Amino acid sequence: MVVAEGSDHSIDLTRADVAGFLDVTALDIDTTNGNLWVASAEADGRGATLHRVQLISGRPIASFNLPETLAPAIPVDVAMSSGGVLMLDALQHRVLILRTGASSLSVLADLGDAAPLSLTASRQDGVAYVTHRDGLLAVDLKTRAVGSVTGPKTEPLSGIERLRRYGGGLVGLQTLPDGSRRLVRLTLDASGRTVTRLRVLDVPIPSGPAAIPLAVCGNTLGYLLGAPATSTQLPGTAWTIRRIQLNP
Repeated sequence: MVVAEGSDHSIDLTRADVAGFLDVTALDIDTTNGNLWVASAEADGRGATLHRVQLISGRPIASFNLPETLAPAIPVDVAMSSGGVLMLDALQHRVLILRTGASSLSVLADLGDAAPLSLTASRQDGVAYVTHRDGLLAVDLKTRAVGSVTGPKTEPLSGIERLRRYGGGLVGLQTLPDGSRRLVRLTLDASGRTVTRLRVLDVPIPSGPAAIPLAVCGNTLGYLLGAPATSTQLPGTAWTIRRIQLNP
């Protein structure tokens, strides 16, 4: 679905039966070329596929299946990068990549024992960032080296379940040991391997087991919240998109 500025309702961009989606698990926008990249798979990791959709029309353009030699995979996040489209596999703890001009996905980096949660990158630099339960990793897109990102001693980098690039830093949704959640903004040093400051954004975030999607558009951070519908005629979940302005 798509929600536009000035609109109070959503409309379908495309549907699974048209685009060939399985269970949609992640997506990211390629603003340079006007594409929407969508990851889908079966619940057990079979059929993992990266789909390219025309953003302006919702028309499916191409699908890139995971080679059988790399299957199965459970994609949990997608990100545009300087080297191609990245897809995070939570099943086998890998970062996969569809390189620019390639016809199939390949393995960019093995994350070892770190069970990944979220992934972000940008076209402006050669580093991708991956969150896991105990911290934050940096993946060099050229050398494929994986290293830990260090942070302030008083502010742990663990429990960041959603992460997005913003300017020269990062924004994320962090779950603390007591189960509470908060939105945080991370300032990186020049190397991109150290968080010099973690600032909490003063926005109330409900606790709960479900991950909250985040998206950055310009200087706006948007996030999706769900609550039980109040109408007895329309039972289910009422979804709300909230947004806050981020200072440069």
